Amino acid sequence: MRSWAVGLVLAAMVPMAAVAQDAPPLVSDTLVVKSANRARTMNYVRAATELSNGMVSRRSPQLCPVVAGAGKIVDDYVRSRLRQIAGDVGLRFETQKCYPNLMILFSREPELMLDQARRRGKIRYDTISLPRIDRFKANTNPVRWLSYTGEVPAYGDISSGDTDIRAMRAPDSHILQPVASRLHYSLVVVDARKTDGVEIGALADYVSLVALADIRPDATQPDQASILNLFVEPGGPKRMTASDKAYLRGLYKLKTDRIGPDQLGALTSAMATELER
Repeated sequence: MRSWAVGLVLAAMVPMAAVAQDAPPLVSDTLVVKSANRARTMNYVRAATELSNGMVSRRSPQLCPVVAGAGKIVDDYVRSRLRQIAGDVGLRFETQKCYPNLMILFSREPELMLDQARRRGKIRYDTISLPRIDRFKANTNPVRWLSYTGEVPAYGDISSGDTDIRAMRAPDSHILQPVASRLHYSLVVVDARKTDGVEIGALADYVSLVALADIRPDATQPDQASILNLFVEPGGPKRMTASDKAYLRGLYKLKTDRIGPDQLGALTSAMATELER
């Protein structure tokens, strides 16, 4: 009888927390969390990604950027931050003389600057679709961008230094396609009057994200933290967030021979994988 009573006392002394720790998490709870995370990731991808001819676009491995108009200190800082973010996803700056494929221009009179640049032949719109041009001209945001995209072989383009070469897929495949969309050229215009007071680090991160991906012109992320909210959420992040970085990394790891809707799903999966690292 005494040993039985002692056993009851010892059992009563075992902390309840220790008992709870022995219970494994419910599989259903894990699935719910993963499902919610994927939904948030898909929301990010859909809100951010501009589809060109139904395809996700990205840059070739070599960048030849021009950053000008804000003064040497700011120009150099933005260029340095762009190099850092680009390097994180496997892109590199050209080391020899090259034709610019990315222009980031600061101006307190952007319309006048653009008109003068066009007259001098520094900027040309003739290869860009009219809807994109009209949308760019009508955009009154502090930062706006205009991109030229075009199709390249989905299995890689040796002439551009793309080493992501894969076997050619059948054009009539229901899942794979023989071409991908390349982000050939981008013009990013920063209205310096509308960005007064914005931290240069925040502005550099914002500009870098929209320069390295084909981002929708009014993209924001209302349900999660993102540098894309810089001009709509005063108390928001002042640097690229984990989601922003995962989006870029996922984009540059994406197999671009999938058809459009499949690319968005694949990009969502790639971004989710990066977030779990």
